[in-house]
Amino acid sequence: MPRFLTVEFLSGPRVGQRVQFNLQENSKIVFGADPTAQVSFAAETDSQVSRRHGTVVLDAQEDTAHWLDSSRTGSWGRQGRIIREALDRPTEISLGEHGPRLRLEVSATSAAGSRPPFASDSKDSTATSTAVARPGSRSLVLKVGAVMAAVAVLLGFWLAAPKTPDAEAAAQMERLLKATKEELRNEATATSQKLDEEMREARRKMQSTLLDVDSNIATAKDKADAAA
Repeated sequence: MPRFLTVEFLSGPRVGQRVQFNLQENSKIVFGADPTAQVSFAAETDSQVSRRHGTVVLDAQEDTAHWLDSSRTGSWGRQGRIIREALDRPTEISLGEHGPRLRLEVSATSAAGSRPPFASDSKDSTATSTAVARPGSRSLVLKVGAVMAAVAVLLGFWLAAPKTPDAEAAAQMERLLKATKEELRNEATATSQKLDEEMREARRKMQSTLLDVDSNIATAKDKADAAA
């Protein structure tokens, strides 16, 4: 029987959003600050979310899904901290005692009003890496295409004119082409700056993730030393 996991964000930056996963296709859904998690969180806004905070796992034999905690800050329900929880009914879980709160529901049908995960949320383990154009570069490409099409139409009318264009018409066309060139140059500069900012933000997130990893390693080492 098909099983769908609906994740509703009850608090945090994404409050009100809902995403849905087909558990028959993705039997393990990872939640965390790791950018590769199917449900990922930004470390700078959701500081209590661990890199791989928890996982929803479908037990095909029992036809039941469970929440499994693997975090340093804990997963919290109405009755306190959760280590393992059967999702046999709608369940509210906070990632960290004061972190973002989610409502998890597993059903046999696709929930109305839900959408597939964002590209940044969903990672198909069987898919190869595919390059996706960024919004800024995509906008520039579309604008260049529109401008060049308009210029081509004007040139077509100009060249198809029954009489030889006079000096004034040639001057107007030259001014048009110069203005178009300047507009495209300005757009390219603005897009380049935006992409640079995105790269700096991605680098900062990676550094934050590495600090989280170091913290987890140090915690594990302390526990091992204490047990020795």
